[in-house]
Amino acid sequence: MIELVVLGATLALAAGASGAQVRRRVLAARALERYAKWRQHQFVPASRHARSPRVEGAKNDVSFTIDLVRVSGHVRTRVCAPVTKGPGAKIAIVQRGVFARALRTADEPVGIAAFDVAYRVHGMAAPEARAWLEETLDSLVCLDERSDVWLGSDGATVTLAWGGVEMNPLLLDAARDVVVSLASWHRPDFPYR
Repeated sequence: MIELVVLGATLALAAGASGAQVRRRVLAARALERYAKWRQHQFVPASRHARSPRVEGAKNDVSFTIDLVRVSGHVRTRVCAPVTKGPGAKIAIVQRGVFARALRTADEPVGIAAFDVAYRVHGMAAPEARAWLEETLDSLVCLDERSDVWLGSDGATVTLAWGGVEMNPLLLDAARDVVVSLASWHRPDFPYR
């Protein structure tokens, strides 16, 4: 008899947890769909092949994608765009915290106080980073309240990700603007393609 009670309680907990996951997925999909409609971008629902719903759009002739990705069991919001001008910068900008400690590199300040307090730059000289940040700092600072903010570029694709499912359309705008800015930024020492 006790075994049946334990089994029933276990099944009830599992059903509740599964229901909560489904509810979170539905809320995340609705948030991305509302954002896509608000900004007149294309919303692509999740399917067998694409586990996450996504928003596809373009700004300043740079196409971008907003979706959700699972990293180490945690859901993260991600914005990606291909580099459009010359070879892109190979950099990582990480919020001070777990990711910054994992990189274990020297901490060279950029020289912008609001940025240096919250982030570390890896792979780009301070003057070059400062030149790019002067036009995008306001958008990047908007993401300070989010956890584990990471912006990276491998020279071909720019990716910005942070912890959780983003429901705030203004923060999605800010993230999109940061990614589009870096994807279209022309490094002064490289010719255009």
